Amino acid sequence: MEGVLYINYNGKEYKFDHAEPVMLDGWGIMLDQINPLTSKTTYIVYKIPKEISGSVYYKPGRSGKGHLIYLGNITSRN
Repeated sequence: MEGVLYINYNGKEYKFDHAEPVMLDGWGIMLDQINPLTSKTTYIVYKIPKEISGSVYYKPGRSGKGHLIYLGNITSRN
């Protein structure tokens, strides 16, 4: 359960809930057990259309309602 990525683009919120698998060490959380008192550093990849830009928020998997992490802004790559 990698989590969900939300992007506010042109006044509409888009939800990206499918992370792309990357089979390298340090990428993704495949089959890893994460407990409340442990930490893990990783990279999670989402496929986003290149024309989308805006504010990006991340909601970790199994987090409570309204727990979002602001990641910054992305710009379109047209």
